Amino acid sequence: MNQVKVLTLELAKRFLKDGFNIREFTQIEDEAAEALANHKGGLELNGLTSMNDMAAEALANYEGELFLNGLTSLSDKATEALAKHSVGLGKGIQ
Repeated sequence: MNQVKVLTLELAKRFLKDGFNIREFTQIEDEAAEALANHKGGLELNGLTSMNDMAAEALANYEGELFLNGLTSLSDKATEALAKHSVGLGKGIQ
């Protein structure tokens, strides 16, 4: 069974300051998504398997390249929000 790894605000701030691999996280806190939306450069969040509506709204405002290839499920509202952005979505979205 896969281990759940949550990308918290503290970890997002550390990524923005020092940079490190954030592809391993399977979930993201809303506050972390808001912080990452201000990042300059690409965001590879391919480990995320789902996200809630608020996190999707925050990441939809991100202006760089956004990769979310690990997503397997999103609500209709989250899908609508992310549709505003050119993102790489997982093929298993239901």
